[in-house]
Amino acid sequence: MDEEFWKIGIDVLEHQETVHPTKVQRLAADLFFNALFTFTAVVVPILFIYSFLDEPKTLVSGLFLGIFYALVPLAIYFISLYSYSDYSIHIDPANNTIQTKRSFKKKEIVGNFPIDEIKGVNVYDPFSDEVSGPYIYIVGKNSLGVKWKLDITPFARELFSQGKPSSDRRRIAAIKTAERFADLLGVEVASWVKLWRPKRELREEFGNDWVNHWTMGDELRERTQRVISEYSDD
Repeated sequence: MDEEFWKIGIDVLEHQETVHPTKVQRLAADLFFNALFTFTAVVVPILFIYSFLDEPKTLVSGLFLGIFYALVPLAIYFISLYSYSDYSIHIDPANNTIQTKRSFKKKEIVGNFPIDEIKGVNVYDPFSDEVSGPYIYIVGKNSLGVKWKLDITPFARELFSQGKPSSDRRRIAAIKTAERFADLLGVEVASWVKLWRPKRELREEFGNDWVNHWTMGDELRERTQRVISEYSDD
């Protein structure tokens, strides 16, 4: 990928992009999630059965509850899979779809979203107390009024990693990613990112006018409310 891909004016809707797990994510999966999966899926059941061999009623009851307990290692497995997997997105105007694919070895989780249902791109402050996971979404609504959202947070990693890590750089990477996908899809960005006073080097890198445009203030709040009201009324 171009070192400064975010500076390239993308004027076509067709787009495909893939992000790969970082070394930290792979290490976390190897050292923590895999060990935790083995403990919950193998060690805990064996210890339970061994402890209640002389109490058949308790053992039978425990086996019944084990059906629900099985969700625990299953959840850990999917978190581990997430840490190992590649995540790709394909904007395909010819078929009116955005396809996402999370793949690990021969396993794939595929999602398809209609382009003509897209209303906008929402970006939230990654350091907000109200954000506990993904913070950049393509949002849409179908003909029945059911809303959906598509996580594109991983695609901000490339820009964030190109400079000195900082909270403002992560915020700018989030806005830039939201803006880039909004341009591809022909929609607007609704931003809740609290970009206050970025350092001079960030202003020089991304442009003072651009930073001022996205700095939190009354104008940005009004613009965000307008965008939200427009696609909420559709």
